[in-house]
Amino acid sequence: MRMRTRYHLLPILLILFLLLGSIPASNAEVTMGAQAKRVMFRSDDVAPMSLGALKAVNQVHIDEGVPVTLGVIPARSFPVQSQCSPKVNESSSEIFVEYLRSLESSGLFELAQHGYGHCNNSKLYGVPYASEFRGMPRYEQYRLISEGRSLMQNAFGAAPTTFIPPFNTGDENTLKTLSALGFTVYSSFAGEFGPTSGGHLTLRPEILVINENETLESLVRQTNTVLNDSRVNDIVVVYHNDRFEDNHAADGVNATKLEVLRHYMQYLKTKNVEFTTINGTHPSPQVTASPSIVTSTSTFVALPQKVGAQWVWAILAFAAPLLVAALLFGISKKVK
Repeated sequence: MRMRTRYHLLPILLILFLLLGSIPASNAEVTMGAQAKRVMFRSDDVAPMSLGALKAVNQVHIDEGVPVTLGVIPARSFPVQSQCSPKVNESSSEIFVEYLRSLESSGLFELAQHGYGHCNNSKLYGVPYASEFRGMPRYEQYRLISEGRSLMQNAFGAAPTTFIPPFNTGDENTLKTLSALGFTVYSSFAGEFGPTSGGHLTLRPEILVINENETLESLVRQTNTVLNDSRVNDIVVVYHNDRFEDNHAADGVNATKLEVLRHYMQYLKTKNVEFTTINGTHPSPQVTASPSIVTSTSTFVALPQKVGAQWVWAILAFAAPLLVAALLFGISKKVK
């Protein structure tokens, strides 16, 4: 009679074991074995004209320990002549350069070249959309890009290796010019060139854009889609510093938009991602946001799943012994 009881118990215990083993302890455990995707923030149109917003946004990156690539416009950052923008004041340029140099010690910032003067030459070269370089003869592209690169090298002591074309557009001559000048990474919009068109250049297109009136909910929704896309490994997130300006604020910066950016970074920390600059030389260690920080906003919908899984574990851990005892008692009654 005891042998029968033992055999009745075996399938029941086996089912309980499988049920418990199939429930993950948390979302982190589910993604632990998956390859981490890389998130790269790209800040475009960096120049003295938006220095206040630039400092405020960069401080968010410093506070959160998240690297970023700064796309510097040479002809709008240094006192040189440009066909589409006024000559930069020398004093403003010096303050700007000194500030960017001060960022080097943080190890979070890459200085990329964002065109030359950010001029829209589309009408000049018969291009149906805005572009500084598309359609421009190769020798002229070489002259402008080379001059911009030299300006940055003289100011910061190192030549940029990442190139961001204004308006996210270039052409085959742009790629050839960049390769000849020693650039290694090109970042524009997705689909501008085929995956093998870069030659010696690594193509890292923008994947997500933080628009002027972007909400955290929309960013989370878009990001979750990309995180679940197996075709995307490098997620380039683009924004412009002047989108964070507010002329009505005492410091000229929109605090609400800054918080959206901060909370977005904190959300990304809850995912299995690695933060780097676009050229990959400023990796940031994988970090997890504190639940107390992340749940300070009600917009996070993914995080409660972790808490829910933990509650399931707690309930099962408490209920399983009671369930087994009840089954044993019922079986023993039946056997008798």
